[in-house]
Amino acid sequence: MSWSASNELLTVGDDKKVWLWNAEGEPQVQVIEVDTFCTALLWFPSIHGRSKETDIFVVGCTDGSFKLISRAGRVEKAMPNAHSGAITALKWSHDGSSLATCGEDGHVKSWSRNGMFRANLAQVG
Repeated sequence: MSWSASNELLTVGDDKKVWLWNAEGEPQVQVIEVDTFCTALLWFPSIHGRSKETDIFVVGCTDGSFKLISRAGRVEKAMPNAHSGAITALKWSHDGSSLATCGEDGHVKSWSRNGMFRANLAQVG
C-alpha cells in the first residue's frame, strides 16, 4: 500500500486488484486488475508544480516485472524482465527522476522515471 500526497490510499492484494481508498477507509474505485501477483506498490513522489505526474504509481511483481500505471488504470510502461525472481522492494528518488528496484536475484537496479534501465547498483549472492 502507498499514501498519495492528496491523502488517498492505494492498495493491492492477492486478488491482483489495485484499489483507491479515501482517508476514512472507504473504497473509491478499483483502478486496475493486474495479470500477476504484486509484492510492492508505490505512488510517484509529489513534487511542487508537477501535480499531473503524481498520478502515476509503480507495482513490483512476483514474476520479476514492474509496471508504471496511471491513476486511470492505464499501464504506461511495463518492464517484463527487470529481475530474475520476484521484485522485493521499490523506491523513488526524492525528485522522482529515478526508481530503484531490488529483487530475489540479489540485484539492486536503477531506472529512469520512464522505466529505462540505468545501472546495476549492487549484486549479492
